[in-house]
This record gives sequence, structure tokens and C-alpha cells, in this order.
Amino acid sequence: RVPMAGLPAKGPVSTAVCVVLDTSASMNQRTSSNLTLLDAAKAAIESLIRRFPNEQKNKFLLLTTRNAGTVEAGWMDSQATFLQKVKMATARDTGDLRSTLRCAFELLEKGRSFNDIDSFGQGRQP
Repeated sequence: RVPMAGLPAKGPVSTAVCVVLDTSASMNQRTSSNLTLLDAAKAAIESLIRRFPNEQKNKFLLLTTRNAGTVEAGWMDSQATFLQKVKMATARDTGDLRSTLRCAFELLEKGRSFNDIDSFGQGRQP
């Protein structure tokens, strides 16, 4: 089941970035540099998001593996809120990555349909 909070608002969006963060307990493993896998993932996400400075044109969605796909930060949240949710993520869930990815693709598809980007039988509308 896909939560409605994941739908982007209508309007011009240059880039829509959907990030799936594995918050399962296995992400507590340490790398050779003594970072946890979760900390390494958080650093990579923060680096990626900071490459999109225009908050008005770029929208972000953060899903975690908690409860098989929990929207932690939706399309309407600010970049600061998104980054705060990333920083607060902890690795203690028993979530399933497959279900979370399915949820992510369903949310993306709903957003594309909602904004009339894809229409059945007519292809993509830029």
C-alpha cells in the first residue's frame, strides 16, 4: 500500500530524486575505515543532495526499509528537512528492501501519472 504523502505537487519540477535507505540492523556493520555502513550511506546521500541547490525546482523523497517502505521525507518537505531525516536514521529495523523498492517505484509511477508525465497509449509528455 502506497501512502498518499509521497505524491509530488503539480508544477514545474526539474529533478525528482527518490532515495531508498536501508535501515536494517545489518547496516551497523563496520567498514575498514571504522564507519558503519549506514554512516557511509548517509554521507553519500548528503553529498548527492547538496549537488541540487535549487530547492524550488528539485524535489526529494526519502524511503526507509522500516515497515516495508516508510516515507520519512516527502516531495513537499524542504531539503533541510530531508537532510535532517537522513541524519536521524538508525539501523535497527527488520525491513525488507524488496518491498521498499516496490513502494518507491509505485510512488514514482503515481507521481508521474498525477502530473500527466505519462499517459496510457500516448507516451511521455515532457
